[in-house]
Order: sequence, then C-alpha cells, then structure tokens
Amino acid sequence: MPERNFSSYQLVHLMKIRSNGLNSLLITDGVGVGKTISAGYILYYCANILREPSLIVCPPILVDKWRYELKHRFGLDSRLATNMEGFELMWDEINSGVEWDVAPIYLCSFSLLSREKEMQIPYNGMRESPLGLILFDEVHYVRNPKTNAYVNARNLAFNAQYKVGLSATPINNSLEDLAGIISVLHPRIDFEDANDLFGDLWQSPTLDPFSGMVTRFLKEQISDQFTSRNLHTEVIEYPEEYMQFVNHIVESRASGESSFFEKIIYYRLASSSPRAFLRSFSESEEEYYFPDPKLNRLSELLSAKSEERWLIFTEFKETARHIEESIEDRIVMVLSGESNFEERQAIVNIFRNEPNSVLVMTPVGSEGLDFQICSNLVNYDLHWNPMKIEQRIGRIDRIGQAKSEIDIHNFVARGSIDEMVVQKIGEKLALVSDTFAEIMSIIANEQSPKSMLDNDVLDSELEAAEELLNASKFYNRFTSSDIDVIKNINPENCDVEEWLWSDWTHPTPWIGNCNSWLTQTVDNATEFNTIISAYAGSNS
Repeated sequence: MPERNFSSYQLVHLMKIRSNGLNSLLITDGVGVGKTISAGYILYYCANILREPSLIVCPPILVDKWRYELKHRFGLDSRLATNMEGFELMWDEINSGVEWDVAPIYLCSFSLLSREKEMQIPYNGMRESPLGLILFDEVHYVRNPKTNAYVNARNLAFNAQYKVGLSATPINNSLEDLAGIISVLHPRIDFEDANDLFGDLWQSPTLDPFSGMVTRFLKEQISDQFTSRNLHTEVIEYPEEYMQFVNHIVESRASGESSFFEKIIYYRLASSSPRAFLRSFSESEEEYYFPDPKLNRLSELLSAKSEERWLIFTEFKETARHIEESIEDRIVMVLSGESNFEERQAIVNIFRNEPNSVLVMTPVGSEGLDFQICSNLVNYDLHWNPMKIEQRIGRIDRIGQAKSEIDIHNFVARGSIDEMVVQKIGEKLALVSDTFAEIMSIIANEQSPKSMLDNDVLDSELEAAEELLNASKFYNRFTSSDIDVIKNINPENCDVEEWLWSDWTHPTPWIGNCNSWLTQTVDNATEFNTIISAYAGSNS
C-alpha cells in the first residue's frame, strides 16, 4: 500500500490549476512544506482522471527521488526519458494513439535540456496537447532565456495542457528570474514582455492578479508545531598578514582583463578558507601557511555537541574537502554536485544511521534532501541571498523535525566581501530575513580595520545586492487567500482512491465547499490573463 500523507492544504494546488483558466501554476511554497506531495496530487489527476501523459523535468539528482515518491506516496509508476533515445521513445509512445487506463509519467533531467541546442519534438496532431502535464521541479533552473534549457523548456510547455513549476527560491538575483520562469510556464508571453510586466507590477500597490497562478504556503501557516530557531553569528578574525596576502595576490594576478566576477570569486574563496584560496592560484600550502580560525571555531562547535549530527554548508568544494580532512574523531562526509547517485545514497544512509556524523554540503549537493533528524546547521560561507539561506536551513527546519529547537550558526569573516555587503545594506536585508537581522545586530557597529576586497568589486556586488533586495521585497509582498480555503476542504478528499469514483465535471469534486475562494481565484486569474494579453507581443 502506498504511504499516505493527508494534508488538506496540499489539494489547493490542484484546485487552483483546474480553476484558474490559465492552465499553469507556480508553486513557491516554503522549504519543507511538501511541494512534492502537492504536485503528486496533480500528477495523479492527470494519470488517473484526465488519463493524459505527464513529463517531470528535474535536476539529475532528483530523478530517483521522484520515482520513489510517486511509487510510495501515490502508487504511480514512472518511466525514464533521461537521454535522447529515451526521450524520442517517450514521444513515440505519446503519439501511438493508445488510450491509457492509467497514463504514463515520464522523468527527464535538466541536463538533457541543457545539452541539446534545440530538441525536436515530433507531433502527429493526434492530440491538441500531446502532454497532459509538464512539471518543472526547481523551475528556476530554466529562468535564463540565453540557455538551451530555457528554449527547450518553453518548447515542451507549448506541447502540454497543464504547466507546473516548483521552486522555494524562484528569485536568485532579480525580478528577471521571475520573468524567465513565467515565460516558460505561460509560454504565450516571451521573456522580454514578461520582464516588462513584472517591472510594472512591482510598482503596483497589489499583487492580487499574480496570485491567480501562484501558491505560497509557509510552514508557520500550515503547522502549529513550528520549530524554534536559535540563530548564532560566529565572527571570524583572519590574521592581518593573510588579508594583506589575499589583496596582493588578487591585484597582482587577477588584474587587467579579469572581470569583476572573477575577482569576487577569489575574494569569496579567501573568506571561505586559506586552502581554497591558495589552491585557486595553484600555490603551495607549505610555502604559504596561514592559520584557519574559521576551521578552529567549527571544531569547537562540533566538540560542544559531540554526540549530535551536524550539517555544514559551504560554497566551495575545496573548502568542503578541507573540512572533511581536518575534523577528527567523527564520521565526516561531503556531498557535492560531483557525487553520483550511489555515493549520494550511501552518504545519506550513513548520516541518518550515525547519530554523531557530520555532513558537509555544497549548494548543488543539497537539493532535494530532507534531514529532520538533524538539529544543528552551520552556514560556513555566508550567502547574501535570503532565499538561499532559507533553502539551506529548510533541510532541517521541516515539518517532521523532532526537536522543538534547532541551532543555526552563521559564520562571518571580518573584512570579507560578505561582511561588507551585509554592513552596507544589512538593515535592508534584515527586512526580508531573520538571519540577516541577527547578523546585522552583531556586526553593524563594528568597522573592520582591514578588508579582503577592492572598492570597485564591492560597488559591483552592492549593485547586484540591491537588485536582489528589490526582488526579495516583491516576493515577500506576495500573499493570497489560499490559506483561508483550507478549513473548507475535508481531509478525506486527500484519499486519491476515492477520486476514481468521483464526479470531475467541476474543477474538483469538493469545489462546491470553496465557492468564495473559487470566485476570487478566477477573478485574479482573469485579470492576470488580461495583463499578459496586453504585454504579449509588445516588444515585437
């Protein structure tokens, strides 16, 4: 028997995409809320009620997770289309003319969309939309219109009746990210027009129209057992000679044609660890030895809770390996984008079974993993995108976390580019992030005598940070009345086996209990559709 999770709020997503008339939905629910299960209900509807095939596109490391979740949560089998041979076979099956009792669900990875310049999608016209549903998990992967993945994602979306995107972090840098995502999920509008739309929408007093195709449930809204966070800022002081060395090396070897971006990477490597910085320039650690107070502080924290699990995030693989090699008397493992599926599964199993183990993760390695068994987390490298920080913390701050409190340790290196950005716009960042509010209270009134950066690089990053800040404010303005409708949804409606005998003439069999919500959703979606129509083609 499939494992069941009965949560009424996870039916709202199916209700919305069936009601809004847009046939598209962006699910931006918070980390740990259960977006996969919410999307699973839509997939079940397409497979068993609509009886049209679905395609899930996700990061490669999530393919097997999706297969597991579909089988164990909903009793649904899935088929792989992760290479061109499998992809072409999928389209042959879709266009075969067969009538399915249970329509197939296919799985493809973003890496395939990225490799192919323009994927040819054969279509013989047997169906108005060959796919019943295209679902993009971590849809921000296709936000950049200059990439193959974006072009192929839009091409697929044109061939699907329903389009769904999942992302707890839809904004990575600016509002352009959101424009890219919407132009994939609603391909009638292209990127340039969508970008103009959101630029103007940012100036409007309300975002109600946008809520017609978006959901955003947060943990504190749907759970009365919200875990408390204890936030700690760990201020790190690197030796002055190290900071002077960093500036000298960057200016002497990364000057001239080196871009601001390259310099930023070098300064961030220097903040992360002396080893990462030295190896980026192929310098010997024996010739240029510098103490690592950051690693020393991490060792102290681990020793204070020697019988508990720890999750550590770093931006750089070299720093991750350095931590792994330096921590003694503990099982220390590294998960990065280089970890294959077998390594990933083995590491995760060890972490779950060893109560005093330590797992070091890079950003790519962390996707799709749930660690409610752990209550200690270290942001070894500070990221100034509040959504990125929240995504990290969401690995342990999830529904099902056994501890009533979790401890989050944020490392800030004095004089680093991270500290300088937080100092310059920290008060604004604090408006959209409790983590930055806590960090700001520690560092705001203390000026670093030395720094590892130059003013031009800092100015460039501050400009980018301001764009991110504006985008984050836009995102945090978004609210909807979706939370109010949950009380009108009977939890028994979550039993999908009953759906097979239900009347689906209306958007959902239980929609009659939600008339007020339905009216508001349709009104908002209609207005958003009108706005899209006004902008579509405006740049042609």
